[in-house]
Amino acid sequence: MAYRLSIGGKVVGELETWKGCWESIDWSYEQFQDRYSGVLRYRVTDLDSGKSVRAAMPGGIWDACCEDPRAFGMYMRIVGWR
Repeated sequence: MAYRLSIGGKVVGELETWKGCWESIDWSYEQFQDRYSGVLRYRVTDLDSGKSVRAAMPGGIWDACCEDPRAFGMYMRIVGWR
């Protein structure tokens, strides 16, 4: 599978794994001076199926709900991964 990731409205790139998407988003949260106060808006699109999901999430919610790629996948299904 391949995914297109956009963060803050800018395309980050096409990533080959779900883990790659998670790592890119996690890295972006690490760039905040206080990762718990920052909010990221991102969109992940499955290039094979066309499914996509958008989210806007504060860093504290990211750490609580998306601690690894598996948990990130479960959360994305809850918020509308189609």
